[in-house]
Amino acid sequence: MPDRLALRVLRTFALAASVALAAGVVLGTSAAVAQDASPGPGEAAGIFVPETVAGRTLEVTELSGASFMTLSDPEDPDQASALEDLNTILASVGAAPEQMLFLSGFANDDEGNVVILAVRLEGADSDAFMEPWLDWIASPNYEELEFASGEFGGKQVTVLTDAGYPFDDPPKSFGYGFDDTVWLIGGTEEWAVEALEALP
Repeated sequence: MPDRLALRVLRTFALAASVALAAGVVLGTSAAVAQDASPGPGEAAGIFVPETVAGRTLEVTELSGASFMTLSDPEDPDQASALEDLNTILASVGAAPEQMLFLSGFANDDEGNVVILAVRLEGADSDAFMEPWLDWIASPNYEELEFASGEFGGKQVTVLTDAGYPFDDPPKSFGYGFDDTVWLIGGTEEWAVEALEALP
């Protein structure tokens, strides 16, 4: 069964950054995102993502913080509230939207899927904003978001699960911070762990 929680996380990003998601299958990036840049896999504007996961090439899209802010509808109270919360996170580490860079990468086929969401906050310490950022990007689409510490892919990570998941053994997504960047990785667990192993 696909990791529905990971796809929900991507849906949160999709609502904010116009990445398309339908029927549990990633369809691609919209023009709203693609106009900003599609740098390709590898080292993209200072955010590292692996070129391949499980032998599949990742499709990578980036979005500047300034562009991200312009995508919201000020007349939509949910979007306005979300941006207010994001600005609070930025203010807590003395940062501005211009210091942000968002990046998404994904691959999927009949055998599995992986979703990588990353945010770089230039000059900030990832430890200072990782948990608030993970909560901000993930919690709207989790019934009951839970954080726990764990070791996967040879790294100390934050494990995200949904306590409201209706079946045993809820799927996991993984938050990882290094320097000024935080990654959120979900999907088929073996693929997600392989992606973690490739990060710095």
